[in-house]
Amino acid sequence: MQRIYDIGEIRKYIARYHLEDMIREIDQFGTDRVRLILHSKGESVQFNPERDTLVFLVEGCVKNCVYTGNGKKLLLHISENFEMLRDLEFLGIRNPDMEIETVRDSVFLEIDLNGLRDQLMRDPVFLSSVLLQLGQKLAKTTVAQTMTAAYPLESRMSSYLIYTAEPREDGALVFNENLTNVSELLGTSYRHLLRVLERYVREGILEHKGRNYIIRDLAKLQERASDQPVYSGYGASSESWHKNNA
Repeated sequence: MQRIYDIGEIRKYIARYHLEDMIREIDQFGTDRVRLILHSKGESVQFNPERDTLVFLVEGCVKNCVYTGNGKKLLLHISENFEMLRDLEFLGIRNPDMEIETVRDSVFLEIDLNGLRDQLMRDPVFLSSVLLQLGQKLAKTTVAQTMTAAYPLESRMSSYLIYTAEPREDGALVFNENLTNVSELLGTSYRHLLRVLERYVREGILEHKGRNYIIRDLAKLQERASDQPVYSGYGASSESWHKNNA
């Protein structure tokens, strides 16, 4: 994890996602109030529960997971590029069983709410943005859980590969996550997951090199994926907030 206090970089993300339309005068905040946090791929994103902050994913991709009563970790949905985090904490709801893990290098914008919370709680524009965010997250998670029950592992694994594979400099998409962890996230066994991957290798959809699976036929993989956005697709984009609050 690395904290970044470059005000130019901070204001670049504020302008990109129209955050000044959501939080008044945010473009005038200094580094004592707002900062960037960089997390590398595969890191668990931890927030200090003693600090009152609001966080936005502004670049990258993260997995939103939950721990079940038997200690297993299940995937709820994937967030890409822009999404509000800690929205439930802002409303006073904490869930210690939730975990956020970066799929690739990701940048977060953190806002210190000390002295700002009361103003935001009375701001109808900001609150409507929070409601939109929560509604879209609920829709995304509901679709993901419904499709998990209705679709075979092949479809779910194909969707997961598409969303989590990383582009290399030569343009190839490479998947190299721990398969034991992935099988747990997708609610299946390691052997079942491995059989699906091995079949994709035989069919030329994937190439297996060491710990890496390289996507060789993205079109076929997309055909195998479910026709619904199982793990992504209902994100609360800044554009939708901007339109609703313009």
